[in-house]
Amino acid sequence: MELNNECILILNFLLEYDDEYVKLSQLSEHFKVSEKTIRNRILQIEDFLKSKGFDAVERKYGEGIRLSASEKLREYLKKFKTTFTPYQYVFSSEERKKFIKSELLQSEEPINISYFMSVLDISKNTVIKELNELEEFFEGYGLTLVRKPRIGVYVEGREKDKRLALSKVNSEIMTVSDILNYISTGKGNSKSNTLQFETLFSDMDMDFLDRLIRELEEDSGVELSDTAYGSLITHLVIMIKRIQTDRKILIIDAPIDEHIYSYEIDLAQKILRKIEDHYHIEIPATEVNYIVLHLIGAKVSKGPSLTSEEETGLRSVVEKMILAMESIYSVKFHQFGELLDGLLLHLRPAINRIRFNLSIENPLYDDILIQYRELFQHTKNVCRVLEEYIGKPISNHEISYIMLHFGAALQNSTEEVQPNRVLLVCGTGIGTANMLKSQLKEVYQIQVVDTITARIVKKYPRSHYDLIISTIPIPGMETNEYITINPLLMRGDFEKLDRRLQKRKTLIHQKQDLSVDSLMEIIQKYAEVHNKDQLSLELMMILADKIKSKNHTEGLDLREYLKESNIRVSVPVRTWEEAVDEGCRILENQGSVLKTYSESIKEKLRTLGPYMVIAPGIVLLHTDIDQGVIKTDYSLMTLRQGIRFGKQEYDPVRLVITFATSDGVNHLQALRDLSLLLSEPEKIRTIMNANHKKEIMKELD
Repeated sequence: MELNNECILILNFLLEYDDEYVKLSQLSEHFKVSEKTIRNRILQIEDFLKSKGFDAVERKYGEGIRLSASEKLREYLKKFKTTFTPYQYVFSSEERKKFIKSELLQSEEPINISYFMSVLDISKNTVIKELNELEEFFEGYGLTLVRKPRIGVYVEGREKDKRLALSKVNSEIMTVSDILNYISTGKGNSKSNTLQFETLFSDMDMDFLDRLIRELEEDSGVELSDTAYGSLITHLVIMIKRIQTDRKILIIDAPIDEHIYSYEIDLAQKILRKIEDHYHIEIPATEVNYIVLHLIGAKVSKGPSLTSEEETGLRSVVEKMILAMESIYSVKFHQFGELLDGLLLHLRPAINRIRFNLSIENPLYDDILIQYRELFQHTKNVCRVLEEYIGKPISNHEISYIMLHFGAALQNSTEEVQPNRVLLVCGTGIGTANMLKSQLKEVYQIQVVDTITARIVKKYPRSHYDLIISTIPIPGMETNEYITINPLLMRGDFEKLDRRLQKRKTLIHQKQDLSVDSLMEIIQKYAEVHNKDQLSLELMMILADKIKSKNHTEGLDLREYLKESNIRVSVPVRTWEEAVDEGCRILENQGSVLKTYSESIKEKLRTLGPYMVIAPGIVLLHTDIDQGVIKTDYSLMTLRQGIRFGKQEYDPVRLVITFATSDGVNHLQALRDLSLLLSEPEKIRTIMNANHKKEIMKELD
C-alpha cells in the first residue's frame, strides 16, 4: 500500500481539523483539484491506514469526512512523515530527480539503474525518462551524463563543476532549518528530506562536526549565521566522503593571500587536522583553500568591530556610502557608528565572496524588490563607490543584503522604554535581523534584548527575555514556545504578533504608495500586455490584500456598502448574461450606475473571456468609470444554481459580486475588505449557502 506527498498533505489537513467533519468541496477548493481526485486520494489514505491497523476515516452524509485520530495514530503518522520507509511513500517526479542528481554527483562509481528502481520504487522506463530530463541540468554546469549498458550511469566532468552542481542540488533539497533540525533530531522534515539526509550524512559523526564548528566560533570570536553554519558543515561532509572514496579534491583557481588571510588559514588547517585524526584520512593541502573561502566568505551574525589597518580603506568607502544615503533621504542617522560597524561586519566577508566569485542568494530577494524597490535602487546607486573600491561588480543579491542595513537605519527613531523583552532569532545574518528589529520596534512596544542564531537559543538565559520571535523553525523547541514570522512581516505575521504584543499608539508608514496605474505603467514599459483588463484586476486584488494602512480617500468599508438593499439571495438565472444583468440591477436600483454599465461588463467578458471569475465559484463584475458610473457602490448576489462563465477551473459560479467606482480610488478599502473575506473559505461557503440576507450580513461583520 502506498501514499504519495499529495495524500500526506490531505492527511495533515484532516489532522488539523481535529475530529471535525470536512466536506469534499472544501478539500477540492483547498488543494485545487477535482472532487473526484479527492475521493481517490481519500480511498488511498483509508486503505493505507487500514493496512496499518487504523480504521480512522469516517463519513457522514451532508457533513463530509473526518479523521478520528487517536494518540496512537497521531504518533504513528508523525513518525511515518519523517522516517524514510520505501514502498510506503510515492516520491513525486521532482523529488526523484533531485535525489538522482544528488546521488550521481556524489558517486565515484557508475550507479546501476536498478538501484534507483529499488530505492524510489519506480520502473526502469521511469528512471530512463527522468535521466533524459536531467541531461540539460548537467550540461548547464559543463558536465556530461554518461550511460553505459550493463555498467551504469555516471557524471563526467571537472570536480569543481560537480561541487557547484551538488551545492545547487543540496540548496534545493535542504534549507538551513532542515539541516539544523536533522543535526538536532536525526530526522528530516519530510520523506524526501530524510532520504537525502540518509544519503548525504550516513556514516558521518555529526556531533563531532558540530562540536568542531562550535570550537571554531569560540577560537575566532565570530558567530557564524545559521546559513553559513549549514553551508560549512555540508561542505565538510562532502569533502570527507569524497576523500574516503579516493576522489580528486578541488584546487581553487584564485590564489589565497597568505599574508592577509594567515589567521583564516591557521583556523582551516586546525579544523582539517582534527578531521584527519578523527576519520583517519589524509586531506590534500589544497583543501585548506576551500575551507578558507568558507570562512572569509561566511555571513556572520556577530563579531568584533573591524578597526584593523587593512580595513581603513573600506571604512572610508562605507562612510561615503552612509553620507550619500543620508543625502538622498535628507536624514541624519542617529546611530551612525552602529550602522558603520554593522556594514563593515557584513562587507568584509562579502568583499571576499565577490573577489573569489562566490555567489550568495538572499531568500528575501523577490519580496525586497516588491516592497522596497526604491530603497533597493538607491542602495544600488551608493554601492557604485564600493564597486570601484573592489574593482568588480556587485550582484543584486549582495546589494539586497546591504539594503537591509540601510532599511534598518532609516526606520530607527527615538525609542521609548519597552515593556516586552524579545529575543530575536534570524537565520540569514545581521542585516536581516536589524531590518526586522527596526520594523518590530516601529509597530510594537518591545525591547529586543538580543539577535541570535537558532543553534544557541537553548543556551540563552530564560530570565533575560519574555518572548522569542524567529524567522526559521527552532530545532528542539515546540512551535508554541516561540512565534515564527516572515522576515518582511506579512499580514498573517502581524495577526500573530498582535495577540502577544502591545502596539504603539502611532505608526509611521514609510513605504511608498502604490497604485494600479503606476504598476501598469511600469509593466508596460518593459513588457507587452495582452490583456490589460485582467492584469489590472489581478493587480488591484493584490494591492488590496497587501496595503495595511487605511486612508480616508479610499472609501467606506465593504460592510457600509453591502446593506440589505444591496444583497440578494438565491437568485434564479439561466445564463451568465442574466447573472450580470441581475447583479448590476441592484446597483441600478440604488442609483449608482446606469443600464450601460451592465452592457459594458458583458462586452468585456465576450471580448476578453471570463477573467472576472477570480476564485472557485466567485465572479467580481466591474468595468470602466466612463461606462455609466454615478457613485461608488457594491452589490452581492448568490445564485440558486451554479452558472458557467467559461473558466473551467473555477466554474460553476454561485457568488456574484458587482462593484462600481466613481474615481478609481474610493472603492479600495471595500476591495481590501473583500480580499480578506475571500481568504476565509468557511465564511464564503456560509455566504454561498445562506437562505437569508441576515446570514450574509453576519459574516460581513
